[in-house]
Amino acid sequence: MKKMIIIVIILFIYIKSFSQECSKETWELNEMGSISDAKTQGWSFWSPTSDEFNSATLDRNKWDVAGQDGLYCHSMSPYAYFRDDTSVVHLGNGRLILKCKPDMPYFCYGHYHHYSSGYIMSKHPNSGGPLFHFGLIQLKCKFPNEVSLEPCFWTYGAVWPANYMTRSDEIDVIEKIVQLISNTIFRQTTIRWTFPNPPDQSYITSIECKQLKHPIPYTGTDFVITLEWLPTEINFYMNGHWTNTYKFTSDLSALSPYDYPGPHSEFTCVDFTYACKQGIQLSLSLTSDNPVNLSEGFEIDWIRSYKLVQGVSTYWPTTVSLSDPEISTVHSTITFGGTNHNGDIPANNNITVWATNSITLDKGFILQPNCTFEMRRIDTDPDLLVSTLANGAK
Repeated sequence: MKKMIIIVIILFIYIKSFSQECSKETWELNEMGSISDAKTQGWSFWSPTSDEFNSATLDRNKWDVAGQDGLYCHSMSPYAYFRDDTSVVHLGNGRLILKCKPDMPYFCYGHYHHYSSGYIMSKHPNSGGPLFHFGLIQLKCKFPNEVSLEPCFWTYGAVWPANYMTRSDEIDVIEKIVQLISNTIFRQTTIRWTFPNPPDQSYITSIECKQLKHPIPYTGTDFVITLEWLPTEINFYMNGHWTNTYKFTSDLSALSPYDYPGPHSEFTCVDFTYACKQGIQLSLSLTSDNPVNLSEGFEIDWIRSYKLVQGVSTYWPTTVSLSDPEISTVHSTITFGGTNHNGDIPANNNITVWATNSITLDKGFILQPNCTFEMRRIDTDPDLLVSTLANGAK
């Protein structure tokens, strides 16, 4: 995937509320591109948090609807409560459709809501639901044009010692910016929440956010959004084009002064090994009590998850073969070329190699014309890797 150079601004914000603030900085993107699920080589399909939504009914072994109780209020939706009802959460034509509609009054956050809308989330782990911890997730979806509807694709994870939550993580992969008629801007955010003892209020102790402005509206048409979550960085893509990156640091001076309990942060600062496992969330909020058109909904064609594949300690092929299933697995060290080794990379191919330690291009390494060769050195975690490819080959 072609990458652009972009400036990353890191914000540390301390907020005594559940409100989610974002940088007012907006990055102009030159292209949205035609729909594409292109991704870096090496990713192997992982079924526990994937769904094609082709069944007649939603898979309740994977998904809860509107919380475990079927009625749910959240401050992100100030005028509609979330409800377990087929009129706002249903499957049709191979798609999951979340909608909003006028409904019975339901008291939330100090006043009655007169609309309900759709919200699904990974089934709670206490009920055997799957969680996601490092890897790649792709969503093919379509946003509605109604300005006051805010579709969101996000992940959320929490650690629950005793009977209350002490910390949680959140990745907002895409959130539509409401109240903008153009429908060209959305935001991507990572948040680290902490909850004091007693947990009577929550704190955002670190947050990174970007607003991304597209050249054309992204509503009313299908697109693919990708989250690549690695142990030391998060990368976002839209239709195969890179849009955003957050990286992590071991520099203690970057730690938020409000970090609790410290000295580590789950997302934006230090010691990312403490990151919480995540559940997938798909929601449709309503931000106005006078919406114009609720005929369209948030349509999700599929959600697909991937892991990287564990390789060998040392990968040093005698001859480079693109049919070798090991070529894109994660090795400790990789060498191409060298004594008695042919390092010729065939023309007209896109190749990605992954290593945890080093990648060496030795004498005899040749990159033929029209070939893209990408080298990625990454830190790994056991939850990022699987031992075999999705088709069983290894």
